[in-house]
Amino acid sequence: MNKIDDFYFLAASSYSQMMGFVYRYDDKVIVIDGGTREDYPELLKIVKRCGSVIDLLVITHCHHDHIGALTLLLKNEDVQVKEIIFDFPSVDVIKSILRTDWEKDIVEDFLNIVEERKIPRFVPELKKEYFYGKMSLKFWKLGDIHHNDINDSSLIFTLKTPSKTILFTGDISPKMSDLIAEQYCDSKALKCDYVQLAHHGQSGGSFNLYKLTNAKYALWCAPKWLFDNDTGTGPESGPYTSKITKEWLSELNIESITTFDKTVLINQKNIKR
Repeated sequence: MNKIDDFYFLAASSYSQMMGFVYRYDDKVIVIDGGTREDYPELLKIVKRCGSVIDLLVITHCHHDHIGALTLLLKNEDVQVKEIIFDFPSVDVIKSILRTDWEKDIVEDFLNIVEERKIPRFVPELKKEYFYGKMSLKFWKLGDIHHNDINDSSLIFTLKTPSKTILFTGDISPKMSDLIAEQYCDSKALKCDYVQLAHHGQSGGSFNLYKLTNAKYALWCAPKWLFDNDTGTGPESGPYTSKITKEWLSELNIESITTFDKTVLINQKNIKR
């Protein structure tokens, strides 16, 4: 039997930023986030390609551009989800922070469908390794919330396979990134081959955090307009800090991987668009 080692980095299907990944190694499938509701068809297509059975679904945090597609995926009875990990703040806290009713509705919809389908859910232990076939996960930060910021409730964890290690940072802020970097500065915990850039590559993460990773590749969960900071009148016409992140990556000799208009398959050491 030929080894399957397929890491899918999903492209956005709408103008919005989003985040979604699917990793299939041999007969095990792990999904991390999923994007907005508009990203559901692309997520479903990749999940079907992987056999429609998800061994583990991990959600970094409860913003709509990470869980919107999952509310629809979980309603699809042709898709089996065996286990789920998330560590959201309480519903009352979430509702007090989210600004719009439609964002609150998406969170409630997600929580309701998880309960209706009786999907086994657990909150991981910090620094404990969890195995799914030849893939494993280890969590470096759980969902504790800081400064009333949902982004900083993001889980931080590494996903390790025989061919690569990926660090997921969700949407953590620069301040949280530096706190994590300080916490793990004397260890090799955050070292990886690929690092998912926090908060879509702008106004998140930090130089200190990315330096600790010693990563070769950076995964930009950002549409082209955000990557270019182009709000309609050309590159660097907007208020976003993508350029600063690019400067950090250049100094650290980390190569950028983007999706823009098409999902990227990172297969063993090859990147296919």
